[in-house]
Amino acid sequence: AAVPAPAGRRPFAGRSVGIIISVAIVIIAALIAVFAGNPPLVGRRASEAEALALYNRGQARLAVADYDGAIAIFQQLLEMEPDNREAQAALERAKKLKTLDQLYQETQALLKEEQWDKAAEKLRAILELDPNYKDAYALLSDVERKRRLIALFEQGKTNFELGNWAAAASDFEQLRTLDPTFRPDEVQEYLFQSYMNDGRALIEGAGEALDPIKEALQRFASALGIHPRDKQAAEERRLATLYLDGRQAYIKGNWELAVQKVREVYSARPDYAGGWAARTLYSAYVQRGNQFMSAGDCQSALDMFTLALAVEVPDRSVAQERAAEAQNCITPPTPTPTMTPTFTPTVPPTPTRPATPTPVPTATFTPAPPPPTQPPPPPPPTPTPPR
Repeated sequence: AAVPAPAGRRPFAGRSVGIIISVAIVIIAALIAVFAGNPPLVGRRASEAEALALYNRGQARLAVADYDGAIAIFQQLLEMEPDNREAQAALERAKKLKTLDQLYQETQALLKEEQWDKAAEKLRAILELDPNYKDAYALLSDVERKRRLIALFEQGKTNFELGNWAAAASDFEQLRTLDPTFRPDEVQEYLFQSYMNDGRALIEGAGEALDPIKEALQRFASALGIHPRDKQAAEERRLATLYLDGRQAYIKGNWELAVQKVREVYSARPDYAGGWAARTLYSAYVQRGNQFMSAGDCQSALDMFTLALAVEVPDRSVAQERAAEAQNCITPPTPTPTMTPTFTPTVPPTPTRPATPTPVPTATFTPAPPPPTQPPPPPPPTPTPPR
């Protein structure tokens, strides 16, 4: 037979079930309240993970210089989280790197085309955005150097075309010093011609001065330093050396040496030094002739004066006069004979006796003869005896 439960146990069981149900209701209500006021925790964590993944993807795109891809990812991230400062900074950096890369690529293209001015502008723009971007600073330094070289080259060409030989030589010398590899063949040829032309111009305008001749010799030596076997440069140096030696001898009064040196120059080029070689030779001949005259060597003097007369100078009158003097010295002129007056005594006339009158006979009448055609000439006068 069943044993009946003790009295009082049933009511307790009913109360326990009620308590459990009440607690469950309270918990559910609390959860509802929590989730109603905040996003779900699982969803929030999922959103943060997605944002982080996008950010990392954007950085990875930047690392491989995929700037457009990085920009698109960071823009997507900002659409999800507009206030994400890290995403905003990353987007700005991506845009800046894209601009720098574009400028750099444009610079490289300009450098290949040797458009140095435009390349310099691009590089300055790069350095304003990022002073340490790649090798932009070194490139700008190199571009500026090339621009200076080109400016010097063009300046040298202009001076050369204008006949400013000394200035042109200076420009091309600077070019060669700054960069021996810059258009070396053109620079060397311009420099050679500048040296040659400047040397000739110095000789042409030297006049009586010696310093321009010495400077011209240096120019010809520099030209030979570029083209050692150039015959024209060698000849210019030879003539300038002879002329300098001759002028120095002339100034010292060494007429014989002056004649020897300058005569060779004159024979090769009569108009050398703007005609001063001819004048120097002419004068040296005359002075040498004067020396011979002073020594009594009239024949040698005449030879010198005759040589002077053969030199093409505007006025050779001095040589003509000296030559005449030397000729007279060699062969004195024969004096012209003159009539010497002689004394002739005057012979007095021989006295004559007066004529005895002849008696006239008595005239008889005779018929008159016809008159003569012409009257007879009168008798000569009777000389009067001296008293």
